[in-house]
Amino acid sequence: MKKRDSSPIQVGARVSIYRRGKTWQCNYQVNRRQVRKSLKTQSQKQAILLAQKIETELEKGLDPAPPQQATIGETAAAFLQCAEVEGKKKKTLAKYAQVAKEVEVHAATLGLAKVVELDARFADSWRASMHKKRKAKTIYTLLRILRSLVRFAIHRRMVPADPLVGYRLKKPKPEPQPCWTPDQAEEIITALPARYSPYLTFLRDTGCRAGEAKYLTWDDVDLKNQVAHIRPKDVWTPKTGDMRTVLLTPRLVSLMDKLPRNGRWVFCAPATKQWPTKDRQVSERRALCALKKTLESLGLDGHLHTFRHTFVSQAIARGVPVPVVRQWVGHIDPQVTEMYTHMTNKDSRRWLAALLEDNSAKP
Repeated sequence: MKKRDSSPIQVGARVSIYRRGKTWQCNYQVNRRQVRKSLKTQSQKQAILLAQKIETELEKGLDPAPPQQATIGETAAAFLQCAEVEGKKKKTLAKYAQVAKEVEVHAATLGLAKVVELDARFADSWRASMHKKRKAKTIYTLLRILRSLVRFAIHRRMVPADPLVGYRLKKPKPEPQPCWTPDQAEEIITALPARYSPYLTFLRDTGCRAGEAKYLTWDDVDLKNQVAHIRPKDVWTPKTGDMRTVLLTPRLVSLMDKLPRNGRWVFCAPATKQWPTKDRQVSERRALCALKKTLESLGLDGHLHTFRHTFVSQAIARGVPVPVVRQWVGHIDPQVTEMYTHMTNKDSRRWLAALLEDNSAKP
């Protein structure tokens, strides 16, 4: 940074000027923010007049240095850089980058280039363009990221005002999710191809997420004490970022004890000519394809995450306290656990029978 070529000259109570090279600069504070900017003049007399004007504006409570009008591309680049420095996950960074690109492209179709132009009309236009292509939940998530992008621009003073002021997002209701009965879940496990049975049985008996099982290492497993530890790795972090311990059923202990220990990962994909290595993580996509074929043969609907819904629902239906279930599956928000709870007719009738039995026992 170049040094000042002259001593500061105080102009009023808050503004001072100084010369750098041949050009005069000014220095002042507003809202505890230090401002240094060029007055774009080589005349000391003109610099004093400009500084006096700034002093007058400060006395009136005005900001003589309004925020810059940044472009969407500039703001998006700074937003992504900040998110990366803050340690956001790769998946989150990829989603941010996707939204930034889509926003910039859609804005270009409307002849917009500045962040200040991303107002409610733009948001409505972008949402309308996605209406028939994406689910309501996805659109809601993308608009929230747009809101975060604009909020970032406000905090970094890249826009003079909030273009989305007053814009409200209505959170869509969660879509109904499939859930299997305990008998159906067991039927599915029995019918699965042998190479995916241990992996999907782990999902069934623990309620873990598919990624948590995929990134399970032998160092995480203690078969003697019948527990597995869900914890971050150098290449992966759990969804909530928290560590937890899950209990292993006797069936799981028996299954996992028979698995070959070819390397780091517990659940591995079978070796092929193209991929001869034995220490290759199981593929969620291929496991899902195998599950879908099994479900089709049984006339059922669902996906990998349905094992988690089934586990939570069965646990709560059997009377396991909700805090215990939340600890097992790693839910931070009790409302999320409630969304995962599905009550079957059989369980409802069982609870009704218990209620009627209690009432008949009363004098």
